Amino acid sequence: EADHAESLRQGGRGYLVSCTTIEEASEYLKEYLNSYSLEDRKQCATFRKRSVWHHPDDGNVPDAFFPVMHHGGPRLVLNEGKYPCTNTIHRAFFKSDTGMLDRKLTSLTLLSSFSQISSEIEGRSYGAGVLKHEPREAERILILKPKIHGNTINSVYRQADILLRSGKVDGARQLVDASLFEALGRTNASRDIEILDSALREIRSLRHR
Repeated sequence: EADHAESLRQGGRGYLVSCTTIEEASEYLKEYLNSYSLEDRKQCATFRKRSVWHHPDDGNVPDAFFPVMHHGGPRLVLNEGKYPCTNTIHRAFFKSDTGMLDRKLTSLTLLSSFSQISSEIEGRSYGAGVLKHEPREAERILILKPKIHGNTINSVYRQADILLRSGKVDGARQLVDASLFEALGRTNASRDIEILDSALREIRSLRHR
């Protein structure tokens, strides 16, 4: 909630139209909605899919968000505030019996070099080095989920969050790599991490050309 409030304070767009009939809307909103002709509504595939063409919230609040487009690599952002979203971002849902620790671990492991390489393979590259994932492509991204103590998951999650907020994406990835490979018990973990890091940098350099 604090993140949402801060985004709004900085001028970000953080609200959805929330009226099921135009009659419920304010005069300004009525004027805006009425600017869409019946023909415009019929031609818009997104509008046709909705029971109420101007009401984007279908009531299905996602457990996490997965951006469609990425310049770096994908992230799975847990929706702890229980916010809805538009179709410009993928909605992710966990099974009902998936606990918060498991959700945090899933979010973390997607940051790993291993999963970032997998995401480069499964996604599509567009102009200016943009990487895009449709839902089926996102589902094919491989992840590592070794058994990790809950306290460790919470600690790494907090540290990764701080690093990501400060723009240190590579630092967050390296933190996750170290934690995952330690849990996997690899005898030469540092070498494995080095190889994956090098491979990721190479594949991304090709995409950004």
